[in-house]
Amino acid sequence: QVSFVVIVDYIIQLFPLLFQHTFCNTTATKYGGGINVGGVLTFKKGEITGNTATEDGGGIYIGPSKTVQMNGGAVLKNTAGNNGGGVFISSNANFALSQGGYVSGNTATGYGNGVYVKSNFTIQGGSYVDESNDVYLKTYHTYSYNDEGVYTATKHVYPVYIAKDLTNHSIVAVITPESYEVGLQVLDYSSRKSASATTTLEDEYKKFKLSDETYTIASDGTLQLK
Repeated sequence: QVSFVVIVDYIIQLFPLLFQHTFCNTTATKYGGGINVGGVLTFKKGEITGNTATEDGGGIYIGPSKTVQMNGGAVLKNTAGNNGGGVFISSNANFALSQGGYVSGNTATGYGNGVYVKSNFTIQGGSYVDESNDVYLKTYHTYSYNDEGVYTATKHVYPVYIAKDLTNHSIVAVITPESYEVGLQVLDYSSRKSASATTTLEDEYKKFKLSDETYTIASDGTLQLK
C-alpha cells in the first residue's frame, strides 16, 4: 500500500502513466486527496481509499483538460470538503470508468458524493457508481443568435456518456442534475458509442435513477416528470 498523495504532472501528457497500486489514508490541502491528475493517467485494478481533500476530489481530482482511464479497481470511502467525494472532473477533463471499475462509499460536503461532473464522464461494461453515492451533473449554457438578431441562451447539463453495453448491475448510477428541467439530456449513448456495442439507449436508460424521484429518465435520455 502507498500512503502519500500523488501529483501526476503535466510532463506525462506525452507518456501516459499506469498505476496498479492502492492509495490510502492521505490528506490533500486542497485538491485530490488520493491523486491529483495533471496529465494522462491509466489506473488498472488497485484501490483509492480513505483519502481526504479539503476542497474537491477526495479520491481523484482530474485537472482541466486532463484524462483518467480507470480499467477496473475502485474509488472507496474518500471524503471531499467541497465537491466530488470520489472523483472531481474539471472543465474539459475526461474520466472513463470501465472493466468493472466502481465508485462507492465516498462523501462530499458539497455536491457529488461519488462523481462531480463538470465535463466528460463515460461508463461502460460492468462498471458502476454505487447507490450509496451519486453522480452530480453540472449545468452549462450554449448561446446563439437567430436571423432577427435575438440572443438565446440554452441550458444543458453535462450528461453521463455510455460507451458500451452495461452489464452486471441493475442500477449503474444515481444521477443528480444541478438543474431539474423537463427535456434536459442526462444520458448520451450515441456520441461515445463503441463499435462493438450491441445495445441501444432504450436498453440501458432504466439502469439509472435520479436523486429527485418526482422526475424520471425517458428512453431518449432526457428528464421527464413522472
